[in-house]
Amino acid sequence: MTINALIKRCCEISLDRLFQVSPLSVYNLERVIRGSAAISVAAPLGGRVELHPISFAEYSRFLRLLSKEPETIRWIDGFGPDAVLLDIGANVGVYSIYTLLRHAQARVISLEPEPMNFSRLVDNLQRTDPLRAVAYPFAVSANTALGQLAQNRPGEYGTSFNQLGGTNTFKVGCFVCSVDDLIDNFGIPVPTHIKIDVDGIEVDIVKGMSRTLRRPEVASVLVESQSAEMTSQLVRLFAEASFVQSHASIEQSGNQIFVKRAVRG
Repeated sequence: MTINALIKRCCEISLDRLFQVSPLSVYNLERVIRGSAAISVAAPLGGRVELHPISFAEYSRFLRLLSKEPETIRWIDGFGPDAVLLDIGANVGVYSIYTLLRHAQARVISLEPEPMNFSRLVDNLQRTDPLRAVAYPFAVSANTALGQLAQNRPGEYGTSFNQLGGTNTFKVGCFVCSVDDLIDNFGIPVPTHIKIDVDGIEVDIVKGMSRTLRRPEVASVLVESQSAEMTSQLVRLFAEASFVQSHASIEQSGNQIFVKRAVRG
C-alpha cells in the first residue's frame, strides 16, 4: 500500500480503528513516516550524513548541533587528525557523530546506558561510519559493579536526566565500569579526548579515571558540571593529574574543559 493510500485510509477511519482492522497498515505508516523524517547533519570543513530521528527530542538535538554548545564544537574542531574520543553519556550520539564528520581519521567510543537512547545511538553511528565508531550500553562511575539507572521518561527517545542511582520510579539494570577498568582490564582504546555529560555523577567518574588521566595520550577532558561546588571539586581532581582549566562557564557550572599541563624540558 502506498503512502497516499495509507493517508487516505487514515482520513476515512480513525487510527485506533484502522489498527483493529489492519495492524500491518499502521506499522507500515509508521515505517514510512520514519523514513521520511530525515535530517542532514554536516560539519564545517568536514563530512555530511543523513539521519532518521524517530522522536522530536532526537530531531531537536541534531537540529541544534552547532548552536546548543558552541564551546563543545570548538573543542572538537581542535582535535588532531588521529583523535580518539571517549564519549561518556553519549545519548543519541550528537557529538560522537560530529567528531566523525569533522575529522576523517578520528575514532569514537560512545557509552550510553539508557536503552532507548542506546538503540538510537547505534543506528546513528552505523549510518555515519560503523568502521570508526563503537557503542557500548555501559554506565560509568568510580567503581566497576552492577547498578540501576533511573529513567527520566521511559519509552521515549533522546531523553536526558537519566541518573545512575537516581530516585525515579522507573529503573533499568546496567553494567557500571570505571574508565580505568575499561582501559586497563577490558581493552578499550586509550582516548586522546574524553567528554563527560551524565547529569550528576561527574566527580565519581573523574575519580575512576585517575590512572587514565596520567597516560600521555590523554590531552583534554570536557565535563558538564552541575554546580560551582562540583566545578571546584573537578578543578582539584584534574590539578592532581596535571591538568589545567582552559575553559570555564561564566556561571562556574556548565561545560568545563581541562587540558594536560605542558611538561617543561
